[in-house]
Amino acid sequence: MLRPLPYAKAERLASVESVNRLNPQHEIDGVSPADFWDWKDQSQTFEQLAAHSGGGSFSPKDTDQSDIFNGARVSFNFFQTFGVQPLLGRGFSPEDGQINAPGTVVVELPAMDGAVWRRPICCGEDVQHV
Repeated sequence: MLRPLPYAKAERLASVESVNRLNPQHEIDGVSPADFWDWKDQSQTFEQLAAHSGGGSFSPKDTDQSDIFNGARVSFNFFQTFGVQPLLGRGFSPEDGQINAPGTVVVELPAMDGAVWRRPICCGEDVQHV
């Protein structure tokens, strides 16, 4: 038996993707940023649309990179869509979603096991893509 998803109103969650019919080798291509913003602006069906994709590896800036963690790129409203808030610091704001906005990172608790992330100053610290 499957457990319900741990989100408020989980039955209302859906996943949408684009299909590129001109590329039969890769039928499902996710969605381009331009399409996502068009869908978000023009949708009359969905209350919220949030995006996510693979993002790579990151570490605190100016360290020996021993505390590397994996990340994903998400839209600014990702946490709001799922009805969750970070335990420390802040989530993303609409300003974080603007074109050319400085990158913002939210670190999940398992990644905070490293000594660098246990420092109280870790909130507001710069990270680097490695």
